[in-house]
Amino acid sequence: AALAQRATQAARKAIQGARLVQARLSGRSDLYGRTLASISLDGRDLGQVLLDRGLARPWTGRREAWCGPKGELLR
Repeated sequence: AALAQRATQAARKAIQGARLVQARLSGRSDLYGRTLASISLDGRDLGQVLLDRGLARPWTGRREAWCGPKGELLR
């Protein structure tokens, strides 16, 4: 939960600090009806920003454990 909060805070801060925020809608929804989109900040993918900071993992197409026993991000 703590890692998820750090990722959320980092995403918010990155969005607030960006000069240009773009959302590219995929035209799809997830299992819960949420709209799927790609977000770029000043031309940089938000997901990649979080990956580079160690706050996210690439999506492999299936749900996996992502936190270790000490709260660290599994790679």
